[in-house]
Amino acid sequence: MAKKKKLQIPNDLVMSIVMIALGILFAVMQGGVIGIAIWVLGIALIVAAVLDLLSKDIVSCVVKAVIGIVVLVAGGLFVNVALYVLAGVLLIYGILQVINAFKSKQKGLLKFVEPVLMVVIALALLFGNGFNWIFIIIGVIFIIDGVLGIINWLKK
Repeated sequence: MAKKKKLQIPNDLVMSIVMIALGILFAVMQGGVIGIAIWVLGIALIVAAVLDLLSKDIVSCVVKAVIGIVVLVAGGLFVNVALYVLAGVLLIYGILQVINAFKSKQKGLLKFVEPVLMVVIALALLFGNGFNWIFIIIGVIFIIDGVLGIINWLKK
């Protein structure tokens, strides 16, 4: 009897799609997108946690699930605080991706573009509060980051 292939959606692809969606929201809705971004980020982290659970990566699953739940709860209660939570999560994620890029055997500087963009987005969110044009720039960076992520995923 032939085994059925399981559909596996890589975390990289999911995060790239989320980045593009967030980018569009940031560019169109500017400052009003923070509440929506928090919900999207929290749900994306929980989806990534479920995918990690399915691939039996328990530690990563628990970390992403806890951060996702905290983001959802804090985002719903404190939108101003949620901005900093979102920025903090993105900063941590970006730094982890930079570390992974250093560990990667892939050659070239292109492997650093996406992680560095994530760190730039996080810093802009931390220090650009109150300026709608910052949100448009962040949106464009999110879209670029998402497109680069999909391109990298397709190259694999």
